[in-house]
Amino acid sequence: MLERSARFGYRGQHPLPALVLLDLKLPRRSGLEVLRWIRSQPHLATMPVVVLTSSSEDEDIQKAYALGANSYLQKPVAFNGLV
Repeated sequence: MLERSARFGYRGQHPLPALVLLDLKLPRRSGLEVLRWIRSQPHLATMPVVVLTSSSEDEDIQKAYALGANSYLQKPVAFNGLV
């Protein structure tokens, strides 16, 4: 959808999201790779991206901000903590 592929190319029907919530642990590529790609796309450069992940590693936090994350939130393990 973010790539403007043919399936999602018509913005009247498929507008861009107002915000991206991004986990770092994704099945096919890391969230940091996705963030790097988002920030390299001129039409997405100003889209707010919030990293919402279980990682509290300082290295992950620093990389996310260096790549242009607007915020970094560590999600709690328990569901009630997330709510």
